[in-house]
Parts: sequence; C-alpha cells; structure tokens
Amino acid sequence: MILLSIFSPLNPTVNSTRKRFYYPGGNLLDYFHPADSDELWIEWYGIDRYENRLETLSILKDKRGMIALDIALQNSTIGNLIPVALSPSAGLPLEQCLVTVSRHLNPWGIYLNITEPGALRPTLELLSKLYAQNLLWNPIWISMALSFGSFETPGYMQGEEFLTAINSIFPYVTVAPGWPREVITAGYTDPLIDDMLTLCKDLWQQVSFQLEAVPLSRSWLATTKLLEISPSYTITVQHGYSEGSYCDGFPGLRSIQTHTQKGVYYKIPRQCRNALMADVFTS
Repeated sequence: MILLSIFSPLNPTVNSTRKRFYYPGGNLLDYFHPADSDELWIEWYGIDRYENRLETLSILKDKRGMIALDIALQNSTIGNLIPVALSPSAGLPLEQCLVTVSRHLNPWGIYLNITEPGALRPTLELLSKLYAQNLLWNPIWISMALSFGSFETPGYMQGEEFLTAINSIFPYVTVAPGWPREVITAGYTDPLIDDMLTLCKDLWQQVSFQLEAVPLSRSWLATTKLLEISPSYTITVQHGYSEGSYCDGFPGLRSIQTHTQKGVYYKIPRQCRNALMADVFTS
C-alpha cells in the first residue's frame, strides 16, 4: 500500500491559471451534486483508524467525497511547530496534504478536526496563505469540540475564541462545532442545543453541528432545532468503530434519518453507510 507520505513535493505554481467555480466555505451540495440532493450519498474517508484511511493516492484519483483529517501540531524538520495530519505513524504536513488534494480534479472536500487548541490558528493561517496563492480549491470544514455555557468544560477551547479566530484569520470555511464528550453522556439535551445556537447565532458562514450517533440515540429530539433556525445550518452525524459497532450507532443514525432526509451529513465508515442505506431504501 502506498502511504500518504509519498505525496509529491509542493509546487507553488500549480493551479496558477485555474478558474475558480467554488470557494472553500460553500455549500457541499453545490460542489458534489449528489443524487436527489441527498447528503447521505456523500462519502467520507479517513474516518476510522480501522478502515477507509486515506493511505493511497488511488483514492484521490478514483473516488470523490470528504477527507477527514485530525490536526495537531508537531515539530517540522527545521524545528518549528506546524499543523500536521495525524496518521498511524508520523504526522504528515497539512500543507503537503492540501496541495496534493487540490491537484486532483475529482471532487474532494476536506474536513479538519482540530485536536488541540494550539493548532487552530496555525491551521487557519496556512489556509489563508494557500488561498492567497491560488492553491485552495476544495470545500474546507473546520471542526472542534468547544466549551460554552451549559457545556463549559475544562481543557476545551472557548467557543467565542474559536469563532473569533476563524473570522479574523480565514473565514471562508464551513464552521463545524461540536460538544465535549463529557457533556453528552445523557444525549443532546435542550440546554446543550440552545447554548450552541446562541454561540453560533451571528455567523454568516455555512454551519454544520457535529453530533455523535451513540449519545444521539439517548436523546435526539432537541437536535431538530438545529435545522430549523437557518437554511445555512446542517448537522453531521458521526460514528466510528472506536465508538462501537454499527448496531451501537444505528438507533441514533436511524432516528435522524427518519425525522429528516435533508440537511444531514453522515460521517461514518463505508460499512456503516452501506448498512444504513440498505435499511433506508428497503424500509
């Protein structure tokens, strides 16, 4: 298997004359044009350490969808801290990943899950630099679990700080906020939903709220408010095998799918997606 680390060297002249038809903060449906405008048809890669990791260049050449990367800071070869995409071995420079993806004409979106507060600003600064160099052509989502109001939790970035950094450094993204895992053990309650809506009420960007399937199965009804406030609001239901089997996540996935088939993305491994689609289209 060819590892992602064989990404070719950066070339600052790539895409210098390419015409822009999409900007990084746009609506995914306008980019992917899935069948029936159904978000369920958009596939996600690199979600789970056990399958669908972005490890071969053939994925970029032959497929399309969203690439999910966990982002942290690591020392570069010259000793300064840079944002990297975590992998089973060493971290790969995020800049190298982004430029390589941009070279491929197949539709790819990039989901950046910021795993540590210190990685947010360097990541946004990198995105701003690449955009100015005409090297950023793909949808970009910035995700982070935040601390705010009823979900105030030590160790997490304050929600206002997260939004201020995005708006001041590189605002052309889909904002994808989530809740700390410590506060969703009983599910997504009204206070959690109401305070998240308060935090995001002044955003002009596309916003996709990040929900986990297992706690969603315990309490999900309040989450429907997330789709009622603005047409630019969506939700993303995520589930990986590190959180349990498909059966563990199924009640939450099915609850949302039964309530609405619009405005919901499914950040789940392929086997889970296939099982969910089989259930949806045979029920």
